[in-house]
Amino acid sequence: MFHPLLKGKPEGLIFDLDGTLIDSLELNWKAMDEALREEGVTVERQEFIDLTGRSIEEITDILVNRHGHPEANRASIVARKREIANSHADDVVEHKIVADVARLCHGKIPLAVGTGADAHRARLMLKSTGLLDLFDCIVSADDVDNHKPHPDTFLRCAELMGVDPSKCQVFEDGDPGLEAAKRAGMAYIDVRPYL
Repeated sequence: MFHPLLKGKPEGLIFDLDGTLIDSLELNWKAMDEALREEGVTVERQEFIDLTGRSIEEITDILVNRHGHPEANRASIVARKREIANSHADDVVEHKIVADVARLCHGKIPLAVGTGADAHRARLMLKSTGLLDLFDCIVSADDVDNHKPHPDTFLRCAELMGVDPSKCQVFEDGDPGLEAAKRAGMAYIDVRPYL
């Protein structure tokens, strides 16, 4: 198997979802912006982008605290953001160069998705882009206590795939995810220059 995004001969591949496998940045930003504004919190787009790769709960906590709105209902913001984003799942498209790696390797080595999204949203987005059936497992924010930049998400993927972490390669677009891959002892590639 050869692809310019593959490093060496990995025995298992792990893909981040948002911004890596799928182009969901604008959808997530618009949904988050609307949910925050409903609670009286206004943030800049770049602030949100700089936090991508973390769970929506963590992003919400950071933004609410940063902007001095301790009274904001975090659970309401998270739920509303999910509701808005999920209602527009059909607007999401794949990042072809990354999705093509998954297609190339499907059925040859184990493939996993390791995401900070909740399980329902991850499956919904993968299904809407036609990518769901390529993956042997999905590890979401619901499946680990410590999210990226902690290595737990990727280590759980390796465990479910039955592949030693040192023989896995991670595809990521966010600094927290790249740090998580390093901490997990996995090969990794920052896909941002290729998108």
